[in-house]
Amino acid sequence: GGVGRYIQHVCSQPRPGQRHVVVHGPRDFNHDLARQLPQVEFVPWRVQREPSVKADAEALADLRRILSTQRPSLVHAHSSKAGAHARLVARMAGVSCVYTPHSY
Repeated sequence: GGVGRYIQHVCSQPRPGQRHVVVHGPRDFNHDLARQLPQVEFVPWRVQREPSVKADAEALADLRRILSTQRPSLVHAHSSKAGAHARLVARMAGVSCVYTPHSY
């Protein structure tokens, strides 16, 4: 699909010193893509699609932990919920964030 194709395009030839980390929800992990991009680190994120105050607060905390551990220079999000969460957490961390909607 669109996101997988985009990730493959962007991550297939990293520049020297550049690394790519793909943070994904539990239903979004693509084993084929991970095999095609062994140089990319795939990090699971505990998030669910359905709205829930408690689960969304936990997902924000988990994403904040991931960003704190990974220390990215840029965050790029692709879905509506991930986009909202990523923009909020990236802003809190002082990291630039890009949002690209797909499948609309």
